[in-house]
Amino acid sequence: MNTQTNNQMSKLQMCCFLLHAQIGIAFLLIPHVLGEEAGHDGWISVILAGVFIQLLGFLYYYIVKNYPNKTFYDITVIVFGKTLGKLINLFLIIYYFLYLVIVAAKCASILNLWIYYRTPTWVIMGLFIFIGYFIVSSELKVIGRFLVISSVFIFTIVFFLSWAIKDLNYLYILPVGEAGIVNILKGTYNGTIAFAGFETFLFVHSFSAFSEKTKLSIFSIAIWIVSSLYLVATLICFMYFPNAARNVENAVVYLLVPMQFTIVERVEVFFLAGWTVIMATSFICFLYVCSLGVSKWKKSKSHIRFVMPVSIGVFILSIISQLFVSQDFWRIVTKTQDYCTYTIILLIPLIVGCTIFFQNKRNKGVTTNEI
Repeated sequence: MNTQTNNQMSKLQMCCFLLHAQIGIAFLLIPHVLGEEAGHDGWISVILAGVFIQLLGFLYYYIVKNYPNKTFYDITVIVFGKTLGKLINLFLIIYYFLYLVIVAAKCASILNLWIYYRTPTWVIMGLFIFIGYFIVSSELKVIGRFLVISSVFIFTIVFFLSWAIKDLNYLYILPVGEAGIVNILKGTYNGTIAFAGFETFLFVHSFSAFSEKTKLSIFSIAIWIVSSLYLVATLICFMYFPNAARNVENAVVYLLVPMQFTIVERVEVFFLAGWTVIMATSFICFLYVCSLGVSKWKKSKSHIRFVMPVSIGVFILSIISQLFVSQDFWRIVTKTQDYCTYTIILLIPLIVGCTIFFQNKRNKGVTTNEI
């Protein structure tokens, strides 16, 4: 059991943490991302991505089962030694720091495009990052409570999407499998990246007081909730305007543009208001993981004192990226991020899991010989 009794999350809080870590900017982009590769069969790629991540969950379970009271930052040092472990942790910290920069910049750009036309981008980014700093400057159980409350906005997003159901044409997703297995698998590759955030399970699992099997169940529930949300968004976009879903980047927003209620116009503005909260909570999750990594690097007992310097660094780099970085450079950064994401979610945990397996096997052999 975890000894960090004053900073433990409940089952619901851990589930909400994993939910919010995954649902972010990818929610707006996933129909376009999948449509580019798999066409109208992109919804199949969502299901395959969910299955693949569930299999990764068993790998994560094996790791946390062997080190139930350690975060992944601690585990890498234990498994690989101080020098190599710290280098891996530095890579993780840099990855999450740059991920925060990308999230802040992209979120500000979308809000600037759709809602706050005349508001300087740096103001939007500053407010966005300040919210993250304010919430993360608390213990994890407090962050968990905020994430539970914020989960209502996930259902708000689903509510807005449901209004398009009456205008859908299921014939647009036929014939099933037309894209071919290769393109569907390419879509799965990109779709898995859209789920990025589920790996935060490795960093927060130790802040709990329940069994490893229960943790795996929570992980699975979070994965399939997100899979269902992505599947619904993808199917609705493909059955509403399949060609536009492939060619328009923010297809989910464009879906809502022509919709009107009796007393409400510009439904997409209300949708983006709810989505902004979800983006902020996603930012909060990654800001916590990054700050936790810095605290482990500095051998500090609390992440709180490192939240401000990380937040300031993200703000400064976000401004620089908006003012001086070209679109071509952003494409290179995004492509590099994709490779780094697979390194974080698959390669490093796989190496850690294999190393733990062989170490346990060797130790068992030594014990048997001594007997």
